[in-house]
Amino acid sequence: MIPWEHLLAFLALSGAILSAVVFGHAHERIVAAAMAIAALLSWLLSSGDFLGPEVKLLAVDFALLLVMGAVALQSAKLWPLLACGFHMNALFIHAASLLPFRFAPDAYADSLVLWSHLACLSLAIGAWWERPVRSR
Repeated sequence: MIPWEHLLAFLALSGAILSAVVFGHAHERIVAAAMAIAALLSWLLSSGDFLGPEVKLLAVDFALLLVMGAVALQSAKLWPLLACGFHMNALFIHAASLLPFRFAPDAYADSLVLWSHLACLSLAIGAWWERPVRSR
């Protein structure tokens, strides 16, 4: 049986990608592709226990932040800035895990999931909001 957290993460990412493909333009599709690649790499590179710093995930998330930041700087839309800010919070969580005190593994993992869901939500809503509207 698939844990509900994994199912929710898959649905959030799938919904964001679907929204970007159906309603989005170039910026939405670039970020959706970067999120999909980052999700796949995170799944492949994660230790899964979150007992200490996940340095490989930090590298993947930093690369995703660079892509999202480049899109946010080029775009006149609000959603890339929101997605980038939400994702930056995930990087702050990774940075905090490098400090000499320990996090509860579930708190570390859940906080990363929270910020990634908000970034996915901002992409999905932003792509839908910016969709071309047919004149009547």
